[in-house]
Amino acid sequence: MTANSLLFAFVAASSVVGWGINPTVSSGMQRPYDHEQLASRCHCLSSCHHFSGSVKIVDNDPVANAVNLREIHILDLETVGGDLILENPPSLVSLKGDNLKRIDGTFRMHNVIQLAALRFPQLESIGPIDWFTLRSLGVFSFSHSGVSIAENGNISISNTFLRLVENINSPSVADLVVTYNYRLIILSLAVNNVTGSIAIENDEHLTVNLPNFEHVGNLSVSNVFKLGVPSLRTVAGPALFNSNRFNYLNTSALTTVSREMTYADNDEIVDISFPALASVGG
Repeated sequence: MTANSLLFAFVAASSVVGWGINPTVSSGMQRPYDHEQLASRCHCLSSCHHFSGSVKIVDNDPVANAVNLREIHILDLETVGGDLILENPPSLVSLKGDNLKRIDGTFRMHNVIQLAALRFPQLESIGPIDWFTLRSLGVFSFSHSGVSIAENGNISISNTFLRLVENINSPSVADLVVTYNYRLIILSLAVNNVTGSIAIENDEHLTVNLPNFEHVGNLSVSNVFKLGVPSLRTVAGPALFNSNRFNYLNTSALTTVSREMTYADNDEIVDISFPALASVGG
């Protein structure tokens, strides 16, 4: 089965799926969905193999009239042609899709504070990642071979309970932002270039491994335990290393920093050299 539209939520768009409190349907009327109605719409989505639109799971007023939907299991769905968005579902604990292989749009999760299980074991391709305030999510499960981010998409992961972020690949992303994930101990990404900015900030326990990383626009790394960027060659903007705990940094491939390069309060560093560095601006 292929679906071009499946509407069961508060946005008047034929390619959007979602649910929320006081959803606005295409007629302009407003009404809440109860648990049985939401479950029915989940089942309808699960029966699709290919869905060309976006899937939205949104609660605009979780305090006033929350629906106690704790688990979503999309059994047969293989592709989402648009975005997959979760915002503010107050009771959602588990999101699973055993056959989901591709999300062409943004995979956004904001304020999904009870979500503890995210399992898409066949997921191989995503558009941008935008995850914010996932206070219960300690681990996610995607394809064992890794998941590819769309070229020039963004990776933004902030304020989560994650311990590991790895097996995410892309030849080039626009921005890489990984901040305030205070349980995170491993960040390992096979990303070659970041055309915009990298911003990484944690609480001094994080090991960052970017083995294929060659070029970035702006670079800011703060409060990390170890940093591996052995292939980094050029920084088009400023480079800031602030309050880190690493005592060694391999920058043997670095040739150009187009603006200022700043090391501040990296008290444990004992070995740093730039054998190939030819130009620093600023």
